[in-house]
Amino acid sequence: MRGKLKQYISIFIMLLIAVVVGVLLLTGTLDVDKIIAAVDDNKPLALIVIIALFLLKGCSLAFPYAAVCLGTSLVFDIKTAIPINIIGTAMCISVSYLIGRFSKELTFDKMMDKYPKLKRYFDNAGKYSFTFCFAIHTLHLSMEAQGVMFGLLRTPYLAYLSGSMLALLPSLVYFTVLGDSFDLTNPLFWVFIGIDIMTLVIGLIYAKRNIIDGKGKKDSSYGPNQ
Repeated sequence: MRGKLKQYISIFIMLLIAVVVGVLLLTGTLDVDKIIAAVDDNKPLALIVIIALFLLKGCSLAFPYAAVCLGTSLVFDIKTAIPINIIGTAMCISVSYLIGRFSKELTFDKMMDKYPKLKRYFDNAGKYSFTFCFAIHTLHLSMEAQGVMFGLLRTPYLAYLSGSMLALLPSLVYFTVLGDSFDLTNPLFWVFIGIDIMTLVIGLIYAKRNIIDGKGKKDSSYGPNQ
């Protein structure tokens, strides 16, 4: 029993962090905007705090991704804020992926064996390809839950990271642009809103065709689950 519990330790840690962060937010002890504002005059410290918040976001559902992206552009100019948010987002989704990936005893296939009707939709996804990672992230569901899921699927990391980042990039940019000036008339803001809507439509079409209808083809870049 102790050995099996050790296999799930990463999941337990994620849940514990989520509970602790949730309590801190509800009690007002933790406030993302106040934390970033407190280090506004110290750019190196602000960078460390922002990266720490991205890492914390990777294992907690308790505070919104948008808040960190907006906060970054309140401290740094937009040309600096966008690369910081890109790096931070990559680290954020990597944390949740690794939590699922290193839950050795628990895999998505084992979980889905109990639900064959649901498992069919994931089998239809074509071995969880780069395109699948992209499509699922365009739906803007929980980044943390998706990261853990792809980790449990043993999805190759580079395919997961590149597909996920491509889907998240439009929303990352328009959150950063909005935080820079809070100007809803900024054309750049609406350009990336439009791109985000386009990626969402692509994601929905892909999900309908390849997952629900099961017309997708196997992706040769994916072997059996490890």
